[in-house]
Amino acid sequence: TGRGVLFELGIQPSHIGYEGFFSKDNWNYTRGWMGEFSPYYQTGLKVATSFDDHWSGQLWLLNGWQSIEENNGGKAIGTQITYAKDALGVIVNTFFSPELTNDNAHWRSFVDFILTSRASNEIQLAASLDLGEQRRPALPPARWEGASLWVRYLLSSSSSSSLSLRTEFFHDPDAGISPLSQSLFGTTLTFETRPHPQLVLKIEGRYDRSTADGFGGPDGPLTKRNQFLLVLGAVATF
Repeated sequence: TGRGVLFELGIQPSHIGYEGFFSKDNWNYTRGWMGEFSPYYQTGLKVATSFDDHWSGQLWLLNGWQSIEENNGGKAIGTQITYAKDALGVIVNTFFSPELTNDNAHWRSFVDFILTSRASNEIQLAASLDLGEQRRPALPPARWEGASLWVRYLLSSSSSSSLSLRTEFFHDPDAGISPLSQSLFGTTLTFETRPHPQLVLKIEGRYDRSTADGFGGPDGPLTKRNQFLLVLGAVATF
């Protein structure tokens, strides 16, 4: 069939999450909380193949969760299954590994579901759900979950300009992956234009709220429960 198997070894972008490391490839300029609390990159071996015209898969053997060097004697296993047909896409990512330093007994388990759809020529939709658990010595497991919804409206037939809305919820009551025991709510609106194929300009407004004092303010770091950001970003590609 000519599909073949791809092998890649080294430091690579993470297979987890709808939003990737590179801003130019995302609908928004900043990454959401689900992206911030999952790996940007990973180090190890990827084996990828296509099973048919709609199904493909990846298997990863990794040094850990956003880690270049291993911090214990265990290895991480990651998987990805992708289905794509017409305007619908479904991706399921997993990650299993002992992640505590010098501890091979307490594992981190993580699953990431992604759904994408093109509602019309102008409207694109995406949704994601994350579920994570970190086993801990002498403590109950720490669990977290997150959900995000994206809507992108193409303002031009050439896709050179668009308007994207992201709304998200992230719940980490045990401080399992974020620095604080908290729930986070966020809304982000981004206008993107590409005056040149190698130049991406984004204007973004973002509002976040936490149930804990998780943001900095005039009184110092970690003194506020909400933040508003106005961002102008420019990305040049070569």
